[in-house]
Amino acid sequence: MANRTETHGATSHRGGERANAFSYDHADARSTAGYSRSDDRLREDIGECLTYDSLLDGAEIEVEVEEGQVTLRGAVASKSESLRAQDLAAQIYGVKTVRNGLRVRSHGLGTTGSSTAVES
Repeated sequence: MANRTETHGATSHRGGERANAFSYDHADARSTAGYSRSDDRLREDIGECLTYDSLLDGAEIEVEVEEGQVTLRGAVASKSESLRAQDLAAQIYGVKTVRNGLRVRSHGLGTTGSSTAVES
């Protein structure tokens, strides 16, 4: 398994770049037969990734995981933050799909919805 460090954007044990400290190169991933990461572990890794990402304010993002399928809910400041959160969640090893239910906060005008599903 790749060596995890506290440095986001670290290199993997194979020398390749990782997008963050919680993602791994899916193309090279080999797990034991029948192994899958638990929903609680996925939720924890996604939450940490969203919390420590410098380009995203994840304070209002809720993460739900069921059988490897992730749903993001809550509000973010911009469409780019919504897409960033979706991309970060999709990069976590073990995530099957990501449904983006994040709303973009409008300044005093309510929120606009965003609903996108991505398969990883």
